[in-house]
Formats: sequence, structure tokens, C-alpha cells
Amino acid sequence: MNIQKRIFASVIVVLVATLAGSQSAPESFDSFYSRFKNAVAQKDEAALQKMMTPRFDFLITPNVSPSTAFNAMDDDNGQLWTNLQTAIQQGSPSSQAYGGKPSRLLWCTPSEVIYNCYVVFQKDKSNAWRWRAFVMPQK
Repeated sequence: MNIQKRIFASVIVVLVATLAGSQSAPESFDSFYSRFKNAVAQKDEAALQKMMTPRFDFLITPNVSPSTAFNAMDDDNGQLWTNLQTAIQQGSPSSQAYGGKPSRLLWCTPSEVIYNCYVVFQKDKSNAWRWRAFVMPQK
């Protein structure tokens, strides 16, 4: 084998090893949820926005932009922030379907007795956990 073929073969081996090493396992839900709890506790909208799905359901409205959701959470003296912070401090997400997909739901306090309230987490197409919804559907 001449030197050029050896160098080429060595480069291929290094590239394959590099690509194989760059494929990491998906983050566990516990790890994701820990980051989520910290971001909620600090009201870190930038970090939370990175955790949200592009199609975020908020209160009773589907497909809300992160800025719309965060602006609404700041209204009414931040009651929705308080609700979310209390939910993550006191509750624990459980496995349950949302929108026909496997999910983790965290129950929160509804604004009125006619509503349910929950925070929803789902995996995206790349198998990464995302914050999917903060909703209050009517009972």
C-alpha cells in the first residue's frame, strides 16, 4: 500500500471515529426536568424558550409564540409564573398522553374550578425532551 492510500485510510478512520463519538445519547427526562426547574425558578425566559416546542400550547390556545406566552405569564402580577413555580416545587410529572402522544404531565393549579391545569413535556422528532404546553382546558 503506498503512502497516499495509507494517509487516506487513516483520515477515513479518524473521520468515522469522530462522527461516531459526536452522536450522544438523548438527554434523560430527569436531566431535562432538572434544567427546566432551574430555569423556571429563575424565570429564565431564554433558557425556557430553548426548551419549548415550536408548537407551544398555552392556556386554551394552540401554537402560541414564546414571547406571547411569557408576556401573558407576566400579567396579573405574575400569577402564572407563581403557579408554574409552585407546581415544579410541589409536584412530580407523571406519564400520560397529550394530543395522542406519550408525555409527562405536571399538574398545576387552575385559575378557576371549571378548568384543569397541567404542564406538558414531550419528546421531539430528534427524541429530545421539550416543554410542549402550559394549558388550562375546561373540565
